[in-house]
Amino acid sequence: SAAAGGVAAGGGVAAVGGGLGEVAALLLRQFEAGEADHPAHRATLLLRSEQRPDSLTVVASTLEAVGAVQRLKPNSLWHASSTHPLARDAFAALRSGNARLRSPHGTAAETSAVPLKDSSGRTFGVLLSLAPALPDPFVQVMIRAAEPAFERAWKRERAERLLQSACEWLG
Repeated sequence: SAAAGGVAAGGGVAAVGGGLGEVAALLLRQFEAGEADHPAHRATLLLRSEQRPDSLTVVASTLEAVGAVQRLKPNSLWHASSTHPLARDAFAALRSGNARLRSPHGTAAETSAVPLKDSSGRTFGVLLSLAPALPDPFVQVMIRAAEPAFERAWKRERAERLLQSACEWLG
């Protein structure tokens, strides 16, 4: 089931189950609503993997993105050693904490990568806006506005998993 970590699809977005997936899917749907000139936008949100800190996990992707690139399916695990261009962009933004912006006007035939940062400035994920990427200023504003909600959902999910593990260990 989606609530148990499965994949839920709705509104043109596929996402992992639970609160984190819901927040991620909402953000991707807002990109489409805010940029009517890009109705079939391709985007994905990735977070640091809990099991493998040197990897990223796909949390949500637009259905257009999944249709174009299979590695964008929710729950896919990306490794830092990957030579795929999307993985290289994602890990470069994750490591540096700096966005890789290539679409100033929303017309570039390349991917933009924007890091997600927590309130302490640490990077915990990346948004990829695939070619043709949305206008970079729009993507940056949307990410900065959504970061606090996304950070809360991410931390809550991590805390719930930790609590569940502790209960199982004690159990």
